Amino acid sequence: MKRIILLFTFFTLSVSAFATHNRAGEITYRQLSALQYEFTLTTFTDVSNAGNADRPTATLKFGDGTEEERPRIERTLVGPFIQRNRYKFTHTFPGFSNYTISYQDPNRNNNVQNMLNSINTAFYVETELVINPFIGFNNSPTLLLEPIDFGGLNKLFVHNPNAFDVDGDSLSFKLVSCKQDVGLDVFGFKIPDVANGFASVKFEIDPRTGQLVWENPIRLGLYNIAIMVEEWRYIEKNKTYLRIGYIVRDMQIEIVLTDNNPPVITPIKDTCIIAGSSLTINVLANDMDNDRVTLSATGGPFELSGNDTILFTQNSVGTGNITQSFYWKSSCLSVRKQPYQIVFKAVDNGSPKLVDLEDWQIRIVAPAPQNLLSTRLGNGINLNWDRISCDNAIGYKIYRKENSNPFTPSTCETGLSSQKGYELIETLNDINTLTFRDDNNGQGLFIGKDYCYRIFAFFADGAESIVSNETCNRLSRDLPSITKVSIETTSNTVGTDTVIFSKPTELDTVQYPGPYEFRWMRTSSTNASAQLLKTSTGNFLGDVSDTVLYDANLNTENEQYTYVIEMYSAGSLIGNSRPASSIFLESVSAENRNIQLSWRVNTPWENDSFIVYRLNDANLFDSVGMSFTNSFSDTGLVDGREYCYYILAVGEYPVGGFINPLINLSQRYCVTPVDTRKPEPPFLTVTPSCQLYLNELSWLPSTVNSGDVVRYNVYKSEFEGSDFTIIHTTSLQNDTTFIDANLLKSIAGCYFITSIDSFNNESERSNIVCVDNCPVLNLPNTFTPNGDNINDLFSPMPDSIDFVDKVQITIYNRYGKLVFQTSDPMIKWNGKENNTGNDLPTGTYFYTIEYSEIRLRGLKAKAKTGYIELLR
Repeated sequence: MKRIILLFTFFTLSVSAFATHNRAGEITYRQLSALQYEFTLTTFTDVSNAGNADRPTATLKFGDGTEEERPRIERTLVGPFIQRNRYKFTHTFPGFSNYTISYQDPNRNNNVQNMLNSINTAFYVETELVINPFIGFNNSPTLLLEPIDFGGLNKLFVHNPNAFDVDGDSLSFKLVSCKQDVGLDVFGFKIPDVANGFASVKFEIDPRTGQLVWENPIRLGLYNIAIMVEEWRYIEKNKTYLRIGYIVRDMQIEIVLTDNNPPVITPIKDTCIIAGSSLTINVLANDMDNDRVTLSATGGPFELSGNDTILFTQNSVGTGNITQSFYWKSSCLSVRKQPYQIVFKAVDNGSPKLVDLEDWQIRIVAPAPQNLLSTRLGNGINLNWDRISCDNAIGYKIYRKENSNPFTPSTCETGLSSQKGYELIETLNDINTLTFRDDNNGQGLFIGKDYCYRIFAFFADGAESIVSNETCNRLSRDLPSITKVSIETTSNTVGTDTVIFSKPTELDTVQYPGPYEFRWMRTSSTNASAQLLKTSTGNFLGDVSDTVLYDANLNTENEQYTYVIEMYSAGSLIGNSRPASSIFLESVSAENRNIQLSWRVNTPWENDSFIVYRLNDANLFDSVGMSFTNSFSDTGLVDGREYCYYILAVGEYPVGGFINPLINLSQRYCVTPVDTRKPEPPFLTVTPSCQLYLNELSWLPSTVNSGDVVRYNVYKSEFEGSDFTIIHTTSLQNDTTFIDANLLKSIAGCYFITSIDSFNNESERSNIVCVDNCPVLNLPNTFTPNGDNINDLFSPMPDSIDFVDKVQITIYNRYGKLVFQTSDPMIKWNGKENNTGNDLPTGTYFYTIEYSEIRLRGLKAKAKTGYIELLR
């Protein structure tokens, strides 16, 4: 009886010592230096029972093998019997890595409905810290609404942690299991959703806003859930988001029986504000029970410091309804890629107090760069604009489009989507750079095309301003324009190009007076240094009549040539034409009755089409097709036959005043397609003969793709699994047999055959056929060593030993004395004793023989015993 009382007393003391209190909590942090962080552990405990254990200190594990105990710095009652506890820790980590910061404490409070035995279950929360020098400084999100909440049975329940990230990182939210230790869920944990019998409609969290909706609770009691808030940083270089850590909030919800109905906040539409401007809205909450309603707000904007002005009267009270205005005068310092979240909270004074939350997302966007202008000059267009008013921007992105798209961006539309048709042509990483010249990376723009531009500013976190106004321009004809680069002669030594240019028609001759000089410059695919070929001069533009060049003695067969016309006014360079190259024809592939042609060309005009010419049997070039790209596939050819081609390009400038169409020719190019298709392998059979010491091979050619087979290769491996080598090649297509003869030691082996066609393509292996030996070792049982040369030796009879190796025989007399031994496979015992050479007497002798059979898989050890009669 005493033992029972003692055990009961111990149990009571144990529960009293550890039965607490923990209802909710989380760990947050801020970075102090490269490897030093300050952590804040916040817990919420049940103080309704004086016996509940208090925690004046707490121990935090840092995930690097160390931990620290620190005193509590805050102890505040935030509700009936609900105490908030805060502890701060400072820790320096050993290096860059991922760390899991954790806190564990026994125990949770009693009677949590969606886990087993909560009072004896440890409370555990964790935060992942990623220390990475490539992502910069990072602070965890802070959760601005507390993790203790109340709901009514069969009443809509909402909660939002109201997470704010001071660094502007993106946040996502998801439900995870409550834990009792690292990697260990609490026993019997269930999400209080419809499937688990706790909700009538749904229980879910919005992954973007963190808004938790329980519609509607159908069971009374305490519930704990865990919300993981993941932090994502935008990496501009990769245009992707990288997860840089998370915090886990373990929170508690109490569902009670009540006739009270929660207040309702009128929904507020998400919006944006242009930095520097202001926004005012009215927030309205109503209570159908005519209870007194208190309206408050939390969120990132209230945490900002700087030039922003936010006006909102917290904890305004009204009976039945309450209206309160919210005002935000924004600044550039608040511009960021992610929206700000404000959560308006309406609380009634019923029993219990019920809540409605309204999540509102607001983006602060940077204004557009102003007064973007374009000016044409030479073979490019110059842009200039006003500096953006936001000093925290880090640069500009410049976009170009052919022809206008005169859209007006909306207030909340930032950057420039690909659907608008613009192409990024430059990124400037300095907001004080306010000019840019677009000359197509030195290649020059096309004459006659309308080029339209827009720009926007961008920020360190990936935020983009509203896009600028559009400005459009086109090049004037104030420089020479090449109109022809055509190969007249194909040769590797005496090739010829014809080059023609058109003089400028819109040159300001007052600004650029004569005399004028045009210099013909050439580079090649093997020589990038410009070579002066010729000059044309005149006091007036009308005096310049030499606009044609016949460029001779070139290697037009193997090289591509590019030409530029430089223009000088009174000895000073005005500018140059856009480069124009010859058409260089080549083949990507030439095989299996197909030639895939491609050609390279760079011209200031647009080539609309390309006509492909091929030399025919009458030795004349004839058109075989047309392409609107820089490639053409010629099919149905004969492998092994040479085909010769050239390309005729048809093009034009997109503006009038030029000869039209522009016709230019490539070099002549010859290529021979080859057959690279493997023939099909034959089917092999092998007939072995141990008696004749040979293997007879025969094979049947495949009926598929075998018409071009000219010979066969025979491969063999001596043992199964060893390498194959060629042992024979036939000389004729119809030679389909082979005898592998004189295999006195072993006929074992594996064979396969391959087919070879006229292009020396070898087929895959045929079927592999393996054959094995027929080992035999038979010894006589008597011999007569009397010197008459008849049966004088104890040896295997002819044809009685085959495919045997490594023989070891020992012979004993009837007293067990060793009289003879040898490793000679033929034995050859003459009846004499090994050691003395004396004749042994007539009688019965016994032997043991160990030997190896030569098999396909290698040598196989064998042994046998027997007797031999020696007669004299």
